[in-house]
Amino acid sequence: MSRPGLGRKHLVTLIDPLRDSVDLLPTLQAFVESDSNRKKTATWLTVHPNTVDYRLKRVEQLTGLDPMKPSGLRRLHAALIADRLEARRAPVDERIS
Repeated sequence: MSRPGLGRKHLVTLIDPLRDSVDLLPTLQAFVESDSNRKKTATWLTVHPNTVDYRLKRVEQLTGLDPMKPSGLRRLHAALIADRLEARRAPVDERIS
């Protein structure tokens, strides 16, 4: 994952369906950073914990990966990291558009 290539690009595609919603990627990122604590995630995002649950369910529906299960969360976390690494590689012109 640390090197550019097909594996990293594949990971990034896992979270591509979440880009159409302004709330899903930030919710997933907060959930990962809170060590999967939905109440802490809700506090950070200033939403109700049920809203976090709803958004995480949408993440599962769109990606096929359940962030509430360790196996799904690991892959989604890896995808978030790969996405950040890819964004750092992108030329400035691509980041703006």
